[in-house]
Amino acid sequence: MNRRNLLRNFVIFIFAFLFGYTIKKEGENMLLEKVDPTIVSSKDGKLIGEKIKALNEQLADNSKNITSLSKKNEVSITDYENKKVEDDWFPAFQAALKSIGSTGSIKFPGNTTYNMYSPLILPLTGSRIRLFSNDGAIISAKHNRDCIILNSHNENYSAHIIEGLVIQGPNKEYPKDGYIPPSIGAGVRMNTSYYCTLRDVRIQGFKYGIHIRKGVKNNFEGSTYIRFNQYGIYLDGGASNVNNFKGIGIRENRKAGVYVNHTSSDSYPTHNTFSDCIIESNIPFPYKVGGNAPDDSIGVYLGGAYYNIFDNCYFENHQYAIYLTDNADGNKFNKCRLSPSEDKTRLDKVIFDGMGVNNNTFSECISLSFDNTTPNVESNVSGQLYNQFINCEGFNFISSSLVSSVDIINNRPNQTGFGTPFGALSIPSHGFYNNPREGTTRGRITGIGTDTAVLNAQGYGEIMIGELLTATTTITNITNLRKGQYFTLSNYQTNHALNIKSSKDGINGIVLKNRRDATLSKFSDTILFYVTQLGKIVEVGRNFNEEVMLGISSSPSFVGQVAVEKGAAYIAIGNESKLHWKKITN
Repeated sequence: MNRRNLLRNFVIFIFAFLFGYTIKKEGENMLLEKVDPTIVSSKDGKLIGEKIKALNEQLADNSKNITSLSKKNEVSITDYENKKVEDDWFPAFQAALKSIGSTGSIKFPGNTTYNMYSPLILPLTGSRIRLFSNDGAIISAKHNRDCIILNSHNENYSAHIIEGLVIQGPNKEYPKDGYIPPSIGAGVRMNTSYYCTLRDVRIQGFKYGIHIRKGVKNNFEGSTYIRFNQYGIYLDGGASNVNNFKGIGIRENRKAGVYVNHTSSDSYPTHNTFSDCIIESNIPFPYKVGGNAPDDSIGVYLGGAYYNIFDNCYFENHQYAIYLTDNADGNKFNKCRLSPSEDKTRLDKVIFDGMGVNNNTFSECISLSFDNTTPNVESNVSGQLYNQFINCEGFNFISSSLVSSVDIINNRPNQTGFGTPFGALSIPSHGFYNNPREGTTRGRITGIGTDTAVLNAQGYGEIMIGELLTATTTITNITNLRKGQYFTLSNYQTNHALNIKSSKDGINGIVLKNRRDATLSKFSDTILFYVTQLGKIVEVGRNFNEEVMLGISSSPSFVGQVAVEKGAAYIAIGNESKLHWKKITN
C-alpha cells in the first residue's frame, strides 16, 4: 500500500467512527457503508434498532425512579394537611415524619403559622432529619412544654438540621407587672444530641430558648436569634462540650442570656465557643416602664464550667455581664465589649463568686466605665487564684470590691478616659511563693541549717522566707531561674538568719554587691536579682545595709548589752534572739 492510500484510509476510519458508518474493504481501498439498525440483527436474532429503543426507554424509567426516590425523602407538611385536626398541625407532622423514615426533610412552606398542641419529637435513631422553611414559617407551641426535641439514642445518630423557622412559645413578649410566664419547656431541647445545626432560626417565648444536656459539637449559626425567653441558652451539665455558637443574637432574655449549670454529679461543661455574638438584656420579664431590665439580669452565667471561650462578643445592659461561680475555671474572654445601661443603673460588671473560681482570663476586653470610682470587677471571697486581665481597657479595679486580688497587666483607660490605669511591671500572683520548707522541689530549700543550702525558685518571681526556716542557713545557689528574669527574695521572720554566699570571681554562684555576703535578718529585708543572658544571678539592689553581719552566736541577756566579737562591737536592741545584736559603726 502506497503512502497516499494509507493516509486516505486513515481519514475514512476516523469519519466512520464519528458518524456511525461501517467500512468495507475492496482490494487496497476502504469504502464507507451506512448501516440501517432496523434490519441488522445481533447474535440472538433481535434487531439492533429495537434493542437501542428498549435501552433508551429503560434509562428514562430509571431516571424517573431516581427523581421519585430523591423527592420521597423531602416532603411538605402541607402534603398531609388532611391529617390536621382543626388548627392542630401536629398529626400532619407525625404523618410527614413517618413518610420520610429515619432520614429526610420536612418543609414548612409559606410565611404562615403552624399551631402545634404537642411537642415535635424526632426519633432516637433518626439521622440528618431536616426541618426547614424558605419563607420564615412559624411553628407555634400551643402548650407549655418543649416545642422541638432533638434527642438521640447515641452518637451514631442525630446530626439534625433546623433552618429558617420561627419557633414561638406561649410566653408574652411585653407583659405587665406581676405576669408569671407559663412555659416550663424549651423552644429546642437537645438531650444527647450530636452534630446538629440550627441555622437562621428565631426562638422566643419559652422558659429556655435552647436547652442542651449531653450535647456535643452542635452548631448554631447564621441569623439565629434567641429572644424573650427566661434563659436564652441553657447548658445543663452532662458533658455538654464543644458546642459552637457563631454570630447569633441572644437578647432580651429575663434571667440570663447564656446560663451554664453544673451539679456535683455531672460532668463539667467545657470548650463551648461563642464567637461574634450579641448578648444583651433589655426588656425581659417582668415589664418595666421605660424598657429597663431587672437589677439581677445576667449576660453569661458560668457555674462549674471549664475552658469555655467567648470571643469578640458584645455585652450590654446587665447588672452582671459575666458571672463566674461554683468552681468556674479557665474560661476565656477575648476582645469582648461590656457596656452598662444608658441610665447607669446596670453596670455590666464581672464577678468572681465563691471558692474555686480560678484561672479565668480576660484579654483585650473593654468596659465602658463612666467614671473612675464605680467598681465593675468584684471578688467576694478570699482564696481565688490567678484570675487575670491582660491588655484591657476601662475596667475599674477598686480594692474594697476585691476580696481576692486579680492579676492586671496593662489596663488602660477607655475611649472616654475612664478605668483604673496600670502599666507597671508586675509579678502575677502565681509567681509568688511564701514560707519555703526543706525539700528539693520548686519553692523548697535543700539543706536548711547548713552552709551549703540551695533554693529552688523554678517559675517564681518572688519568694518570701517565713517560719519554716528552722535554723540559721546559708544559701550558696538559687536554681531554675530563667535568663532575662527578675527575682526577689525577701524575709518575714526574725528567728533565724538567712545568709547568702556571694561569688568571689563573678563567674560561679550568686554575684552580690561588692561580692560580699549578705544576711536577711529583719522583717521585709529584701534583695532583687537579675539573671543575665549568660545565666549569672546578679544582685540589682537591696533595702538593707551590707554591714549588718552577725558574728555573735548567742542571744543578748538584756537590752543595751554590749559585746565584742572578732574586733567588732555590738549592742543589744532586744533580748529574744541573736538577731537583736546590732553592729556599732561610726
